[in-house]
Amino acid sequence: MGSVAAVSVTGSLVAASFSGSQLPSYAGGAARRIRVAGAQKVVPDVSTALRRVEEQCLPLESARAQQAYGIPSAINHLLVLNAEPTPAAAPSCCSTKPSDSDTTRRNYEHLPRIHANAGHWPIA
Repeated sequence: MGSVAAVSVTGSLVAASFSGSQLPSYAGGAARRIRVAGAQKVVPDVSTALRRVEEQCLPLESARAQQAYGIPSAINHLLVLNAEPTPAAAPSCCSTKPSDSDTTRRNYEHLPRIHANAGHWPIA
């Protein structure tokens, strides 16, 4: 179980991390995963999702980390998941249209990321 920083209406999930320790399980891990995201995290596209991470999530997390650990947070690891490959094309809760990955790469080349792009997000 985990959460993401943003969910695009095109079906992409965006997670950011200071240490990156939780991202491997987000990218692969268990065959079935639960992601919890409030309606405030839904954005139109990946570019807006990445902007949400930098402009909304980072300042809040940085203040929390400063209070808890004495150091601010940073977007050291960024994971963009566009789809979940499945053996059979399961019904999808999201569009099968490719996301705006080209725009994302141009605007955020300076940030490290893991990028998965194939298949559909299955309905759990």
